[in-house]
Amino acid sequence: MSGAGWCVETRHDLVCWDDLIAAQRKADVLPRLKGGLAAGLDFVRNGALGGYLVNAWRYAAFFLYPYLALAAVMLAGLLAGLVASALGSPGWLSILLAVFLAAIGVWRMSGHSHIGHLLDDWIFARDVVRGFKPDLSQRLSEAAGELRATPADQHVLVVGHSLGAVLAAQMLDEAAGPVAGARPVTWLTIGSSILKIALHRQASGLRAQLGRIATAPGVAWIEYQAVSDVMNFFRTDPVAVLGIDGRSPVVRKVSFGQMLNRDYYASIRFNFFRLHCQFISANDKRAPYDYLMTICGPFDPVALAASRDGAMGWIGAEGELTQAGLAALLPAADRPANGMVATGQS
Repeated sequence: MSGAGWCVETRHDLVCWDDLIAAQRKADVLPRLKGGLAAGLDFVRNGALGGYLVNAWRYAAFFLYPYLALAAVMLAGLLAGLVASALGSPGWLSILLAVFLAAIGVWRMSGHSHIGHLLDDWIFARDVVRGFKPDLSQRLSEAAGELRATPADQHVLVVGHSLGAVLAAQMLDEAAGPVAGARPVTWLTIGSSILKIALHRQASGLRAQLGRIATAPGVAWIEYQAVSDVMNFFRTDPVAVLGIDGRSPVVRKVSFGQMLNRDYYASIRFNFFRLHCQFISANDKRAPYDYLMTICGPFDPVALAASRDGAMGWIGAEGELTQAGLAALLPAADRPANGMVATGQS
């Protein structure tokens, strides 16, 4: 990324795990339904739903949605059977009709309305809590090794979006000690699902990881949350909610309405999955929160989080750095004699 008199080079390494999700989604409908129901009961029994209700009631609604939707479909099938029976149909035919309609409804919903995706999500979340994903843990350990190998003169920025914030915690916990001692490290949790997992009684491993990160020297933790996103925990401090000893993250509010043109924002306002992904998507206009500016721009992410207006006043109309922008550059910025400001981050 460059502008008048400045440039910045960013190496962006993506830790991929979409193949694990794709493999899970290839399973038949009935095993996925069974696994999804078992996962939901697991989170209820272990106090997670109660934690959602206390700390973010909208997230509790998000959790309950697929289960209530499936229950409504099955109830509709039962009512159809009762109506058929009341109209004089034989008992066996009424029962068959009820089962058939309920089965058709469940099958249709498993492939539509994101129900199947949501059930898979809770199955995956339960497996993360229970440590049933050794292949994923190995992948995160390899990523931690690559993070440790980052040259000491580069600023390290670790980003975790949604459930990725939970996985980033494991990676960063493994790498934070040696990395933080050598260079600045910033951890961004964006639209985070940390409390989704950490409020489960059995998620002691994640809570321990967060505790070590919150006390690690040299690690700055920044959390971005949005009120219009039902899939994050708005107005929560994960360290305080979990009762962890350590530094709380800097928590900043994101307004999608400020980032997007009015008509486009209106078109995705109730598309909750698309809205959730706006955290890591491009802006239509300058706004206090700008994901691409944060990960590719020349500014210190900590300074961006501390600024009420983000980088809006730091780059002029022609792309030049303002005086305020010069003061907010990454700590490792180098200013050669020719006046070009060059900086880098990983």
